[in-house]
Amino acid sequence: AKEFGFERELKRLRKEHKDKKIKDYDITLALANLLKGKTKNDFKKICRKLTLRRTVGGVVERLKKRQYMTGIISVAFSPVVEFFADRVGIPKDNVICPMLVSDNFGRYTGEVVAKTKHNSKCCDRIICKADAAKELMKKLGVKPEECIAVGDGKSDECLFRVCGLSLAYKSDVSIGDIKILNLAEVLIYAE
Repeated sequence: AKEFGFERELKRLRKEHKDKKIKDYDITLALANLLKGKTKNDFKKICRKLTLRRTVGGVVERLKKRQYMTGIISVAFSPVVEFFADRVGIPKDNVICPMLVSDNFGRYTGEVVAKTKHNSKCCDRIICKADAAKELMKKLGVKPEECIAVGDGKSDECLFRVCGLSLAYKSDVSIGDIKILNLAEVLIYAE
């Protein structure tokens, strides 16, 4: 938001959500509109500036060596999620997130497409992570009890409910089965 110049608008939207005036998916739709005209390269320039936890790539690589399948379910927009999925070696087919629509010139149109449907009984996000996890489990041929979910916040509550083990990484809210402080701890629980 800061890099693209809509930090104030994001703060206003978050306050309206906190005050229960709008739904979380309304924030996503508004942000997609604010990104109208941006390109994938605009996002790449910003993503290159962001720091990824240095242990992430190693953890994903070790999980793969142990024959674990990895994926990402996120409410962040596709250019950001796909950039980091590629960076740590997670297949694009195993990524579920809101997809920004682009025109024939590669500019984002302000529209967003979500692979799963909004589930008002569960959450108010554009993607219900529980539905997305079930879809990914079906695609990968795994059962819920075979899944380990790693998340860091409230948007992971739905995800944590449908996976066999949930690890809350440095979460400031009380969610998940186990709280972890280092991503390498995932390897311990994956044994």
